[in-house]
Amino acid sequence: MTYTPAQIADHIARRVAAVGEDSPDVQIIRQLMGERDRMREALIECREEIDACIQHEYPHDHPVQERCRQRDYAANPARIALAALTTQEQVHD
Repeated sequence: MTYTPAQIADHIARRVAAVGEDSPDVQIIRQLMGERDRMREALIECREEIDACIQHEYPHDHPVQERCRQRDYAANPARIALAALTTQEQVHD
């Protein structure tokens, strides 16, 4: 099961109230959230770099090149991973 950022923040707030800010549970959750956020930022950067390469490969507005760009954008692994993360977060909103 996945949880939304709001659900996680609510859980942390309850844990902090129950056991304090220095609780290993709270520290682990905060660490994992930080790592997730850093990975998301790295994926965004990768998506943008790969998309720029695709745009460079097919620079013209000809319909054939547009189809190739759209095909390659859809196959961009960073774009796919970000879409999966976003979908997981929206499932529980």
